[in-house]
Amino acid sequence: MHPSVHNHISRCVRMTLLSRIRTMLKSKEEKAFIRNGSILLQELIALCNGKCNPICGFSAKELERATNNYDLRRVLHVNRFYKFYKGFLRDQPVLIKKFKGKFERREVVFNEIVIASVMSVHKNVLKLLGCCLETKVPTLVFEFAESRNLGDLVSSQNYNCHFQPLSWRCRLKIAMDIANVVAYLHTAFPKPIIHCDIRCLNIFLSEDCTAKLSDFSVSRSLSADEVDAKDEVPEIMGLPTAEYMAKQDVYSVGILMLMLLTGQKEICKDPLENNKRIYIADYVKNYDFDEILDPMILREMLLEEVQQVEAFKALVMNCICESAGDRPTMTDVAKELRRINQRSFMQDIVHITNCRDSSSPTSID
Repeated sequence: MHPSVHNHISRCVRMTLLSRIRTMLKSKEEKAFIRNGSILLQELIALCNGKCNPICGFSAKELERATNNYDLRRVLHVNRFYKFYKGFLRDQPVLIKKFKGKFERREVVFNEIVIASVMSVHKNVLKLLGCCLETKVPTLVFEFAESRNLGDLVSSQNYNCHFQPLSWRCRLKIAMDIANVVAYLHTAFPKPIIHCDIRCLNIFLSEDCTAKLSDFSVSRSLSADEVDAKDEVPEIMGLPTAEYMAKQDVYSVGILMLMLLTGQKEICKDPLENNKRIYIADYVKNYDFDEILDPMILREMLLEEVQQVEAFKALVMNCICESAGDRPTMTDVAKELRRINQRSFMQDIVHITNCRDSSSPTSID
């Protein structure tokens, strides 16, 4: 066979193969889009009768371009099941949540899309901008939150050199923000929503220390039957299912507040037991709270903030009470944190007033 004929045939074969591969890839993306789209629609109808805040649809190619083909240098946060990439869409930075290849639980991703789309109006939620339904497991696109994750900042022993330590007022603001958004979850909808996974790794911070809750993948929207039904588990002391689950969120917020107050992770070392690992909730119940208070708070705390810290500590202990029935509601927690913060505000006003009074000229009779 003449070489030119052979080359022509080889080129035709390659073009045919490439065409078939493109067709197969397109077919896979279309099948994924149809399958994922139908499931998402069912979930939206089940939770909110199809009514939710609008989100954008992105193609797989758009997100590949946005992340430079998921360049590992763009990875900001890594979880067991997914990675957060920094991407650029329409010249704006975004966070792109890409699930790992072996992750199969698509239902939790749909759950996150549905609840996040409903909650995106709240200022203390990491806003869902859109998603890509062409990938096997949908890929999610969120607003950019300055790449700061509370889990990276909470331990006073692991401050990165490019992160400033959190001031007491910033910690109090974070607690208020999260309490407000969780109280909204519990009360703003006909079917209460329980987050079920409140922890530092699921909280992002903006530059002004505004906390944004994320990851609604395991959140639960309770049915009317669950709101009224009694749970048969004896430890809940006859609480309705919805109330018991809501109090579990309260406990998680209490642990978050405890971590903010101590600068310790959920499992810390017991200095009185040869640094044996112990849950921080157990530690503060058995020992003097002040022994593990973050030294940074003690060093920077103003005299008028001492009362704030004491009130904050008391609220923490109520939230992590062993009996779920004795814990406050999330609404009560949010109100108490606002009251604690208001105390600081009133002290500032008194201080300013006193300064003005002292600077005013004294009248001479």
